Amino acid sequence: MAKKSMKINVVDHLLIDNNREVEDVTSVVLPVLEHPTTAIDTSGIALAMDVPDMTKFNAAEYSIAHNNGTNSQYLAMPGLHTDEFRTVRQKYTTSKTKIEYESVKYRLTGMHKSTEKGTIETGNPWGSTDKYSLVRYEEIVNGKQTMLVDGPNNIIKINGKDFAGDVQKLLR
Repeated sequence: MAKKSMKINVVDHLLIDNNREVEDVTSVVLPVLEHPTTAIDTSGIALAMDVPDMTKFNAAEYSIAHNNGTNSQYLAMPGLHTDEFRTVRQKYTTSKTKIEYESVKYRLTGMHKSTEKGTIETGNPWGSTDKYSLVRYEEIVNGKQTMLVDGPNNIIKINGKDFAGDVQKLLR
């Protein structure tokens, strides 16, 4: 029988920005990874199509929202940031009828681009949101790399398949 599991929720998380643990992070919005497309719309076809280029991604950004806890002041520093967002995700495995946990890590490198200083309200924490232009993205589930996008090094690997590298090999 197939081992079926359902991801339930994130039970805890930790953010490390440039080797500093940042406290009171409320959320991280991961980037939208979207391939550029070429439109094909010619006579003789019934449907116009946008064909994605699987060897590239459009520019993307990610953001970190926080309540100005310990080390959060460094999130707004200009320049390059290396962020590791560690999460523990709860999952339910039907064949075992039990709830288990898995580690999911996101390693993001980006250049700081803006800070939303937030809204000051009586009775609420004063939070901020910092946004970064994505340079590199890596996703690791239970120690296994599931995705790597490294813009400067022309790497796009998804579940071990190197999409950009396959094209580069054809140029040699």
